Amino acid sequence: MPTGADTLTITAQQRSALRTLVYFDLFHHPLRPEEVVRFADSSMSDDRILGDLVEQQLVRSIDGYLLMNNNTGMLDQRRTDEVRAQARMGKARRMSRLIGAFPFVRGVLLSGSMSKGRLASDGDIDYFVITRPGRLWIARTLLVLFKKVFLLNSRRYFCVNYFVDEDHLTIEDRNRFTATELVTLIPTNGKAACAAFFAANDWGL
Repeated sequence: MPTGADTLTITAQQRSALRTLVYFDLFHHPLRPEEVVRFADSSMSDDRILGDLVEQQLVRSIDGYLLMNNNTGMLDQRRTDEVRAQARMGKARRMSRLIGAFPFVRGVLLSGSMSKGRLASDGDIDYFVITRPGRLWIARTLLVLFKKVFLLNSRRYFCVNYFVDEDHLTIEDRNRFTATELVTLIPTNGKAACAAFFAANDWGL
């Protein structure tokens, strides 16, 4: 592997790709080439530049995934989590419909690991909830009470972890984390409200 920085020629797009891979490596989430292109913090026309990073031994290519090291355990875990997430997706969508039926709820989206196509063995299914204007706290209180009383406070299938109302759709905190969360949210209930939310946050998409 090259050790001298002056022996490498790294383009701006390749630096963006490396930043993206390093970021997801922190979460032990190896990426496919098309995912690197999707999540890069600057425009990438195609994934050919990733091949150059592999040739320069800055990135490892294993079974169609790109890693910053040879930790194939991360790759095996992603595949296991993906199978579990697929098995639980039907449950997640049914719960979304239930949440969407609560008073003042206008839209529901899957967030967290499920929105990335993964679910750990002890993982929760997270929901992002859009409410009517001025009714956020009432809707949140009703959902939390339902979870405590009827689900014995279990978070496994019912973790309502983020709320916005229709008068405050824009996410003000703009960074790589929030941009990644935005681009991976999966709308599951309330088509119009979800579309309005995405339109208000097109900076991250």
